[in-house]
Amino acid sequence: MIIEMFDFEHSVEEDRYIAIGKVGDVLFVVFTERKDTIRLISARLATNVERGLYYDQDIHY
Repeated sequence: MIIEMFDFEHSVEEDRYIAIGKVGDVLFVVFTERKDTIRLISARLATNVERGLYYDQDIHY
C-alpha cells in the first residue's frame, strides 16, 4: 500500500507529490513528474507521525 498526496506547501515552481510506503521500512518520498519522467526530490525514513499515518491508513484497507 502507498499513500500519495499533492504537496501544496512546496508546489510553487512545480507540482510536487508526497508518497509514504513500505519497502522493508516505511519511507517518505517527495517527487515530481516532468513529461514522461518521475524525478525523485527526496527520500528518507518516515518519522513516527508519518508512520502513524501509514499504519492508520493500512487498517482501513
